[in-house]
Amino acid sequence: RRRAALAVGLLAGSLVGLGLPPVTGTLSVVAPVARAAGALPAVPAIWPATRLELGITSHPGEAAGQRASAPFRFRYQYLAGGVNTGNGWATWNANGAFVTSYVNESAAQGMVSVFPYYQLLQSNPAVGSTEAARDLAHLDDPTVMSAYWADVRLFFQKAAGGQPVVLHVEPDLWGYVEQASGAANDARLIPARVGSLGVAELAGLPDTAAGFAQGFKRLRDTLAPNVVLAYHLSVWGTGVDLHHQAPSDSQTDTLAAKAGAFYATLGTAFDVTFTDIADRDAGYRQAYLGDGGASWPYGDTFRVDACNVRSKSVSLVGTWASCTSGTTHSSRRTCRD
Repeated sequence: RRRAALAVGLLAGSLVGLGLPPVTGTLSVVAPVARAAGALPAVPAIWPATRLELGITSHPGEAAGQRASAPFRFRYQYLAGGVNTGNGWATWNANGAFVTSYVNESAAQGMVSVFPYYQLLQSNPAVGSTEAARDLAHLDDPTVMSAYWADVRLFFQKAAGGQPVVLHVEPDLWGYVEQASGAANDARLIPARVGSLGVAELAGLPDTAAGFAQGFKRLRDTLAPNVVLAYHLSVWGTGVDLHHQAPSDSQTDTLAAKAGAFYATLGTAFDVTFTDIADRDAGYRQAYLGDGGASWPYGDTFRVDACNVRSKSVSLVGTWASCTSGTTHSSRRTCRD
């Protein structure tokens, strides 16, 4: 195996050997190269890049300055606040115009907008003692989900057009669903309100987490085919956390197969996959959390683990919600997502 630690972002690869779509991520990347280039699967046609590209978190009005500072191809902005709180992204500008404005600003600088859609957790009511419990309760709440699908529909309407846009669907949720399904490892067993809500585009879809995934795909195909759908592969979703538990290579092979089997139960195909390590890198933990450098060995562990995941036909493994600042940091903000 050859290993390369690449400080780049938003990479395209493929997890077709696991039944997962290609892997992408933002900001810092560990990209082991375990196979000959000629054996790697092609980047999907819908992905708006043909080479390794840089991505960065970016607030409205920052695109021009960021593009001038480095050849960033992607910029990302969370869509959050909840679907029924009065504080969600749809209220940030009138009639959900925030998304259209952000996409247009990106396009003017030759950049692609990436939106992590993180609305389920922050919606009302605030039930459950954990994030997982709240997400799962909201999925099965018809009132919440009626507002949710209206919010998703609005996003696609505002994102539709000639510019490529990436929608990163509910980071963390898929890991919670995977764990909630237990030994069955099956998204079809987890309740979610979809087809029963009377939304025309969702008619006939099952009221399960699998139907939830299918709902995003159907709305995208119907309203905004220019949008790239990104699945989130949580490194802890199998019940074994690659970061904290550092499983062996053989264990990682088994976990990778389990993650792929879970994804297959969704019954639909996302375009790309995002994955993550942590929202703070080893330099942050050493400089600000005072761990004495204890987190540094994990970087090599992840490269080994990623090598084994890649052996299932992944061409590149990228990380999302991580940072590129390395061992020195001018401020805490540089080391966060």
